[in-house]
Amino acid sequence: LFDSPEISQIKISAYWTTATLVENLSELRSLFETNQLTSEVFKLKNNVLVSHVYAGDSKPIIYVQDSYSAITIQDISSIITSTYKEGDSIKISGTMDKAFGTTYFYPSRDFNMPTSENNSVSPTIVTLAELNSSPALYEAQLIKVENVNFYDRENENGGIFKQGTNNKIEQNGSTAAISVFKEVDYIDEAIPETATIIGIFRSPGGK
Repeated sequence: LFDSPEISQIKISAYWTTATLVENLSELRSLFETNQLTSEVFKLKNNVLVSHVYAGDSKPIIYVQDSYSAITIQDISSIITSTYKEGDSIKISGTMDKAFGTTYFYPSRDFNMPTSENNSVSPTIVTLAELNSSPALYEAQLIKVENVNFYDRENENGGIFKQGTNNKIEQNGSTAAISVFKEVDYIDEAIPETATIIGIFRSPGGK
């Protein structure tokens, strides 16, 4: 099928990777924690929901969850071309690693456009005692903690929420801290005495 007599054959080089198919994020985490396969490509059979997108300093960090668990997606190689928002349903595939106590999921290919949008993402209602006793169980999840006390607010930026700072909280004798994302709408507002908080649970170093 070649017109030129000088061309008698062509050589095609190709490569592909196989992915380990998993049902959900809980199975994904379990496989990784058991085997620590940092080069293994995993593909989720079912979709996950975007619970939050943090703009970050250069590349967005995407938090996703399903009915079983959650994970933090970090696109350090700029593979993702779509822009996601809370409530988007997406399919993911990629590799995993752990840094500073946090498990990260790195895309191996573009996730493409969401398969659906504006889905409801409900936070898991937990106590600070539960978070402190089982941090890995709630890592990267959208959580809700009711009636916490900002017990040191007078000594934290003059009682004002500031970007990039941590604020101490207490609930029935258990303590933790919240980090203020740069895009939240309560920056420069007064820190309340008590509040119900909703946010992403991050546990670097197991906390």
